[in-house]
Amino acid sequence: MTATLTVQQQMGLMGMESNSKRTTMEERYAEFKALGLPSEITTAFTEMSKKTAKTVAGKSIEIGKIMIDQIIVFIKENPNMATGAAIGAAVGALGFLIPFIGPVIGPLTTVIGAALGGVTGHRIDKRNKGEQSSVGIQGVMEDLITIAKAFFKLLADIFKAIIDQKSVS
Repeated sequence: MTATLTVQQQMGLMGMESNSKRTTMEERYAEFKALGLPSEITTAFTEMSKKTAKTVAGKSIEIGKIMIDQIIVFIKENPNMATGAAIGAAVGALGFLIPFIGPVIGPLTTVIGAALGGVTGHRIDKRNKGEQSSVGIQGVMEDLITIAKAFFKLLADIFKAIIDQKSVS
């Protein structure tokens, strides 16, 4: 399936790829450290960028680097949400350590921890921007919807860049 690209889509894609090529992995590594990402995530991102370079229509596309750049932008825009989700997931992963039932409840506690941490961080990000959060369960649900929209926008931007690049001849 080949999509017809608008000039705006082509320009956006060329901009993403240009930014990706201008930034070295050493600069990305320094940015990861500045953002406070654990070295395990930094290593995983580095491996992802190396293993996802593809040749499409005779042109080498660094899909992994474009993905990493989009993730970095997302983390910069939502620093406390990203940190809260990571901390929540780490705390939730402790559920795996419970004897006998750990393997069963570990995945659940990890998801719950990441969600609670993400919502808490998102609320801090909103407060830092001067926005207010609704109280109660409705406020939490509104924040979950906002987080889901932001996350799926990130995924859409990444997939759009990959799909658009494959359709460029």
